[in-house]
Amino acid sequence: QHAVNVVSISMNALQFDASDYPCVLMRSNSRTPVLKPVTVGINDGINVEIKDGLQAGDVILLPHSENSQSVLKLPIPGRRFAASSVQ
Repeated sequence: QHAVNVVSISMNALQFDASDYPCVLMRSNSRTPVLKPVTVGINDGINVEIKDGLQAGDVILLPHSENSQSVLKLPIPGRRFAASSVQ
């Protein structure tokens, strides 16, 4: 399968909540990290399509250790990648 002109993020940025639903880390208005639910599409093992919950230009946090995060601004969609379905 292929996805064209979609919002996608690194699989490393994809998190799962206590109920095992996909989500991403974002900063709340008070600047604390919060989980935001997303709907995922296909992935290629490196990137995953985000069908709902984010749009191009949104800023998400990339967890890389227990006490710190990196910031990632989503690019404008347009990348194409071969992918398989996320289960």
